[in-house]
Amino acid sequence: MITGERTIIGILAHVDAGKTTLTEALLYRAGAISTRGRVDHGDTYFDYESIERKRGITVTSKQADFEVGDRRFTLIDTPGHADLSAEMERSLQILDLAIIVVSAAAGVQSHTATIFQLLEKYDVPAIIYINKNDRPNVDKDKIMESLQELDKRCALFSYEELKLSESFVEQLAMQDETLLDIFMEGAEDDVFWSDAAKKALMNRTVFPCIWGSALNGDGIEDVINIFGNLTEPKEYREEAGARVYKIMHDDKGRRLTLFKVLGGVFRVKDTVYYNGSDSEKINQLMRLNGGKFESANEARAGDVCTAIGIQNAGLGDIITLSETDIELFPASEVPELQPVMEASIILPEETDVFTAMKTLRQLEAEEPEIALRTSAATGDIHMRIMGTIHTEILTEKIRDQYGIDITFGPPVILYRETIQERIIGYGHFEPLGHYAEVQLRLEPGPSGQGIIAKNEADTDDLKIQFQKLIMTHITEKNHRGVLTGAPLIDVTITLMAAKTALRETQGGDLRQATYRAVRQGLMKAESVLLEPWYSFEITLPAESAGRAMSDIQRFHGESGDMEQLGDNKVLLKGEVPAATFTDYPIELASYTKGEGTVSLQPAGYRPCHNPEEVIEAADYNPENDLENTPNSIYFKKGAGYEVKWYDIDEVRHIKGDFS
Repeated sequence: MITGERTIIGILAHVDAGKTTLTEALLYRAGAISTRGRVDHGDTYFDYESIERKRGITVTSKQADFEVGDRRFTLIDTPGHADLSAEMERSLQILDLAIIVVSAAAGVQSHTATIFQLLEKYDVPAIIYINKNDRPNVDKDKIMESLQELDKRCALFSYEELKLSESFVEQLAMQDETLLDIFMEGAEDDVFWSDAAKKALMNRTVFPCIWGSALNGDGIEDVINIFGNLTEPKEYREEAGARVYKIMHDDKGRRLTLFKVLGGVFRVKDTVYYNGSDSEKINQLMRLNGGKFESANEARAGDVCTAIGIQNAGLGDIITLSETDIELFPASEVPELQPVMEASIILPEETDVFTAMKTLRQLEAEEPEIALRTSAATGDIHMRIMGTIHTEILTEKIRDQYGIDITFGPPVILYRETIQERIIGYGHFEPLGHYAEVQLRLEPGPSGQGIIAKNEADTDDLKIQFQKLIMTHITEKNHRGVLTGAPLIDVTITLMAAKTALRETQGGDLRQATYRAVRQGLMKAESVLLEPWYSFEITLPAESAGRAMSDIQRFHGESGDMEQLGDNKVLLKGEVPAATFTDYPIELASYTKGEGTVSLQPAGYRPCHNPEEVIEAADYNPENDLENTPNSIYFKKGAGYEVKWYDIDEVRHIKGDFS
């Protein structure tokens, strides 16, 4: 193992929490910048893009290097608006530490909870900076109570005379029985507790919480002290490997591949491999620091760097110097935050679809969640979107970077499908000279699990290489449901058995049999149409609260707690189907005369509130979907023939009751 070159720190927050202001204060205190900019002045170090200066929000993640003592760090500032949260999530897989910024004025918000959940998923240690502590009427007890309700590992942090305060040490000890016994005995010194705090922070058993005001510089010293005294460089493999976390294009259209080194060293002119690619060469290495690129000769373990020459690696791909080393490094997690809507792009009359699609593929490489597609029915380009702010920013970005002045059509909801019962599916593929039959069990899983593949096949009956192929085929395809053709989610698919022939079975045969087995099972199962939901926080005048609660009921939503804010405002929380709520922010602003605001966060998928209407509008016939057929191919009298899905259970070759 080798010690990492630097520690990567990300700053995460709800919009308007003061994240960029904190970034300025930290970089200024560390000596990385000579003057502090302000968001309201449009002169911050990171928000150098025109779209960011105009809107006063962070649109894309930025990074800068700084040092504390002999330690080297890279700070990554991420977008805070919920519509841009996919960009934020992309940074999480490379972070060694996160700073969660919470506004003392606004308190813990729904996006804060989302950040905590994502950090749990990506196993990232965190500290919490409670900003705007200088605002009037800040209820410190209430905010700490809210944080500890969110996660009991949150502990109020402070230094007293350059050592950990006794109150923090006590809270630290409360997280561990062994430490609590030591604390009660009072036998250990400050060095012991500093080491204990370092281990607890890096192992995610404590989240230090710091009161401060980034604008005034309060609490900044505590954060810097944590960097220098309570973090440590990670250990990495000696073999060279890296994870791609961001794609950019420069003014000349050259592709810039940003990656974090997970082991070894990468140098200019190295030949690299990734995810089944042919070899490619690193022509140039650079470090991104603020808005400038600095030339580099190499990138070492723990470092983040930018390469020119890697043309096709996607976000999350593992890059290595040897094809066989790819499997040494953990695969990237599937992103949690995905668009719940899609809209058509209306192009200028002088721009043809082919040219626009070719140009927009560059944007899709940078933001794969937009998932471009061309409608077979209309020929229009469709793009997935996170919300109103996302569409506005995409419109400006496409105009400014690519010179195409687009508009968006009305958004439509992206539905999903699942099943509500266990079912067995069979797929048989036996045209001339080929043979494969696959038996799968499909079972409903908990919300949010996605598609999970399991294997119960007997190695005595089915070669291990065939089992591996089938498991790959289960997960490689975006299976479609049979109600509307929407993607299938939250299903566990288990390989139970398969039949092959020594000479006739090839990999493609198992793929066809697997796909047909999934589809045949879905045709027999009781399917459920799912729709995306939002969790919402509505701030509005108290006299309008009754109207808002009535609206939520009208939208088939659920109202939760209502909280008093000051003399005449309330905060209403709850959840609601995205399909019913798309235009509500405009309606709210109208009837509250601009005083009402809405904050939305994705809240997963639930059974659709109007499935019959959606299914009828989709007009989808699963038996006519030839690319996802539920039928099988059998062989008789020298020719292959099709067997309908509803007859396969009677003619299948795999026998026995496996239900």
